Amino acid sequence: LFLGHAWGESVKRALALLVAACPCAFVLSGPVATICALSAAAKRGVLIRGSAALETLADVRAVAFDKTGTLTQGAPRVRDFVALDGVSSEYSLGIAAALESHSDHPLARAVVDFAREQNAPPVEISQVQEIGGRGISGVADGQTFHIGRAELFDALQNEAQQTVEKLRQSGRSVAVLGRGEQAIAAFGFADTMRDEAREVLQNLKHAGVKNRVVLSGDHEASVRDVAQHAGADEFRAALLPEDKLGAMRDLSTRYGTVAMVGDGINDAPALAQADVGIAMGTG
Repeated sequence: LFLGHAWGESVKRALALLVAACPCAFVLSGPVATICALSAAAKRGVLIRGSAALETLADVRAVAFDKTGTLTQGAPRVRDFVALDGVSSEYSLGIAAALESHSDHPLARAVVDFAREQNAPPVEISQVQEIGGRGISGVADGQTFHIGRAELFDALQNEAQQTVEKLRQSGRSVAVLGRGEQAIAAFGFADTMRDEAREVLQNLKHAGVKNRVVLSGDHEASVRDVAQHAGADEFRAALLPEDKLGAMRDLSTRYGTVAMVGDGINDAPALAQADVGIAMGTG
């Protein structure tokens, strides 16, 4: 002031000198802010692996969402059940419930609950095996049964194909129960959108995320409906776990830093491929 320097310029020089001479407070402010953020997130039920994941989120320009249990409630219910090819509904339900009792997938739990509500007779099943990303199989009464995506079958008989298409057109997710290559029942599921899903996707757009995409193993009509209601920029349907992995690589090439939000089971490869993996539900 005595030398006639401007007040604002003098303050800037003084601060620069303080930072250069004693940078401890400046350097420590970053880790302290990160620790505070990790602690605040933990109090809200969000566990973050470390500061690197937290800081990478700031650079994310594309976010991929799984559908079931992520944008939807993850508590689907069986809304339609059709017995096919003259097989009794009680027997089909018993077989389906026995198979699905070995799976933790939300659709599997829905089948088990529905069979219980319908008082389906219990069935002994053995040699149960997961069919990667497609369904589950097992042996009962000396015959092999499997339940899962309609794509499990090389070809569906006319009645089964028409039933599957009708369910899909009504926006249902579909699972087919088969005995060998013969479809003997079809299930139609409905889930409910999370109330906050659309708001979350809008907030991401305002935060600078250029692409919000839904990646799902479900059929196109169901995925399109959820994507439109949530306000996503694009969607990809009928994806196997390895397809989701490829989709994440594509998004990474197009946008750079990407994040994936999924259930942590079928989405594990895609979550690992993303720069930031966000696991919901079972984790």
